[in-house]
Amino acid sequence: MKGFQNSILSFSWNMDRITFGLLLFFVLFFIGASPTLSAQKALLVGIEDYKLLPPWTPEAKRETDLVGPVNDVRLIKKLLIERFHFDPRDIKVLTNKEASYKGIREAFLNWLIKGTKPGDLAIFYFSGHGSRVRDWDKDEEDGVDEVLCPYDIDCENGKNLLLDDELGTWLRKLSKRTVVVMIDSCHSGGATRGVKKDYSVRLEKTPMYIEKFLPIKNYKPVLARGIRNQEDIPEGVIFFAASKEDQVAGECKFPDGEFYGGFTYSVVHGIERLKRPTYKQVYQYAKEVISEWRLPQDPLLEAKPISLEEKIAFATDKSYPYHEEPSQHVVSRPRPSTSTRPHVTVQDDVQGELRVRIAVDKIEGITRHEREKILRFIKGHKNAMVVGKGRFFDRILRGYKKNGVYHLRFVNGVGDAEYITPSSSIKELLSRIGSFIEKTYYIKRISNIHNPNPPFGISIETVDKDGAYGRRNFRVGETISFKIKADKTCHLILFDQDSEGNIYILFPNKYNKNNQIIGSREIIIPSKEMGFYLQFGEPAGMEMVKAICTTKPIDMESLGAEKFEEIFRINSRTRSILVKKVEESLAQQGKNQWTDASIELMTYR
Repeated sequence: MKGFQNSILSFSWNMDRITFGLLLFFVLFFIGASPTLSAQKALLVGIEDYKLLPPWTPEAKRETDLVGPVNDVRLIKKLLIERFHFDPRDIKVLTNKEASYKGIREAFLNWLIKGTKPGDLAIFYFSGHGSRVRDWDKDEEDGVDEVLCPYDIDCENGKNLLLDDELGTWLRKLSKRTVVVMIDSCHSGGATRGVKKDYSVRLEKTPMYIEKFLPIKNYKPVLARGIRNQEDIPEGVIFFAASKEDQVAGECKFPDGEFYGGFTYSVVHGIERLKRPTYKQVYQYAKEVISEWRLPQDPLLEAKPISLEEKIAFATDKSYPYHEEPSQHVVSRPRPSTSTRPHVTVQDDVQGELRVRIAVDKIEGITRHEREKILRFIKGHKNAMVVGKGRFFDRILRGYKKNGVYHLRFVNGVGDAEYITPSSSIKELLSRIGSFIEKTYYIKRISNIHNPNPPFGISIETVDKDGAYGRRNFRVGETISFKIKADKTCHLILFDQDSEGNIYILFPNKYNKNNQIIGSREIIIPSKEMGFYLQFGEPAGMEMVKAICTTKPIDMESLGAEKFEEIFRINSRTRSILVKKVEESLAQQGKNQWTDASIELMTYR
């Protein structure tokens, strides 16, 4: 019995070895047969509280701390974990005091370089102030070096800065990895709006848009940290930047009171909405959103010799972070004025969600009594409300009174100014303020005729007289056309609300009463064959152009717009009727039957 028991134990032990061996074989077999996921690490840096800068306030007149970089880092971290399945332990975050020059350098060298190997994904993200200094190495064509500003930067003495040369040296040590660099800062101060090649206007500073730029004085390098005569961005690095080298980049205030980098927010939103996007698609999405928001910056995407049209965002050659099919069509875009609240239609705007939020700045030369009259008038207007300068606003009222004449202007959050015709009496001034409020309210109403989940995509671009696409800023007297393209065959109505608040139906028109357009085919409005042209007239200011495409035709007679001469004009007294009828017609169509796109244009004298 004893020997028999031993033989049973022996057999049992052998069976365990066989079972374990088979199990190990199948595990190794299936691991070998499946795609290998490469390691991935990210270093995220956000600096808003700088050691040697004063805190930001809505009245700030000089360079100050920022408000949104820590929010930006949270957005990026959340995206990496939820969308790309990063292990939180593979993400290193440095904010404020942690992000000194020494802290950033040590984290980059030890976390990213030593912590990754060839084939891995390495991400470096920076949100904070940027700058530029003289190029002492003489390796830059423009004669300046771009700078990232660590927490302990000393702008007065040019110390503790991170030069593009030095960052390039670090990046070269990440060779044979998939390296993605995202920079949400800028290297130029003083925002301007390019209107034409030979003409630009300076944007005003507002509490809604903070430039991410610091001027640096007395900079002299102690030693050359970079490698001369080499590109700042090494080959194989995918480089996203918030703006071109000669532009500003900024952070925007959203209705919930929070600030985010305009570039970061648009990139994150694009990746969340697009399915398995390429780097080129993410860039294009961010560029279009930034243009729609009228931010004075053009994002940048560089990578040599990588094909960004084919490479999937944040994927290595061996990794598959997505499970969806690639993106094929346009999706709904976020907007700073509506992105944090649900879609509101005109019919259910009972709480005044679409009222124009107006902040009133100091107006030189007026009495306290005059200021109270202006505030009372705005508060009493059914389509407006007064908010403090520190809160989210649509427009801020500024100006002065001189020699008995009021010279006032409304400025949007980014800094575009629309001037009210000079007024010689308070009664005349209030009447003109009321007209501006009405016009701006209807721009918001028309913009808010929006399908957040469109069944197909539509795009709209401007075309100037020289054939250039995409301009948003024009001078009075210039002509313009619009290029429209829908993903599927549909029926198009193209509206324009001019700077005085009049609404025009540009298409259909006398020459094209059949408004069906063919899917995936571009149409220009007006084309040479249509027999008319569009020209910007006085007064200068903001215009809204809206395209609505439906799968079933809308009865133009129901809109009161069945009789066309050239184009159909609705004056400011009857526009509310038109807008309401358009919404009723779309409600009858159903959410799965229509899509829309809109652009805001600005004209200058």
